Order: sequence, then structure tokens, then C-alpha cells
Amino acid sequence: MNLLSLNPEELENAASILKKEASSLQNLRQDFKTLFDQEQSWKTSSRKEFNETALTFLKTIDTKVDEVNEKSTYLKNLAEQARLAQAKEKLKQEQT
Repeated sequence: MNLLSLNPEELENAASILKKEASSLQNLRQDFKTLFDQEQSWKTSSRKEFNETALTFLKTIDTKVDEVNEKSTYLKNLAEQARLAQAKEKLKQEQT
């Protein structure tokens, strides 16, 4: 990957968008957890079965939040590497 060809601002914008998506997912998770915790609002044939399904669903959301956060961090780090490479190249050109 050529760091000199990357646009750090675009990478940071993408990272910011991903962070917002992760936050939205976390809010969604909390909303679902609140619903799952309200027994009277659910009629299920098997409470144990429902609890297992709810737990799996919440874990899936947690996993997705982690994945999105990792991608956001990767993009932020890549933006920083691109900035450093571009600054180094600029310095190199100024010295010649």
C-alpha cells in the first residue's frame, strides 16, 4: 500500500462514520436489552429458549460493535501513517 497516495482526511472521516455506526449499534443493543428484560412484554412458549435467543442476539451486536471499532481504529492509524509518510516525503523533497 502506498501511504503517499492516501488522503488522511478521508480516512479519518471514514473512521468517524464507523465510530458513529458503532455508537448507534450500542444504542440499539441497549434498547433490545431493555425490551428483553421486560418479561411482561413477551409471550414465549419457553422462557429459557427466549433468554438464550436474546443473549445470542446481544452477543452478535457486541461482536459487530467490536468489529466496527477495530476498523475505525485501523483507519485512524492508517491516516496517521499516511500523514507521516507524506511529511517525510515533503521533507525529503525540501532537502534536495
